[in-house]
Amino acid sequence: MDKVKEVLEKYGTDTIATMVSILNSKGSKNLQNKIEKEIIEDAEYVSLKISMPAYARFTDVQRGAGLLPPSRLISDWAKSRGIPETAVYPIRLNIARGQIKDKGKHFLKVFFEGYPEIKQELNQALIEDYKKILDYTISQSLK
Repeated sequence: MDKVKEVLEKYGTDTIATMVSILNSKGSKNLQNKIEKEIIEDAEYVSLKISMPAYARFTDVQRGAGLLPPSRLISDWAKSRGIPETAVYPIRLNIARGQIKDKGKHFLKVFFEGYPEIKQELNQALIEDYKKILDYTISQSLK
């Protein structure tokens, strides 16, 4: 599945680059350094895994007024930056009051914007990979 891996690798790299660009333009440098991709392959499938800290989903979606973000997520985030645990509740309050802006809002939309193109590219890559497998299988059976 070489062609499929190439397409997934390119899509992962391009997606992360766009996400990082959005986060960078909005001043959210901490999250952009924690977005990673991995191509996973076994006998049955090839897949792309893009991972990031759990708080990323709250960075992307604006919270409703008055809603506190989950304590555990903010606590993990604060711990990773050396912020004392005593600051977690005030940070949560400031987020709920809208005093801390959503710097990375809508950076996850990149996944969905590229989907029609990746779907078409993957279909073509699958055809090429299966053709290669079929050619090999036929040549081996004729020996």
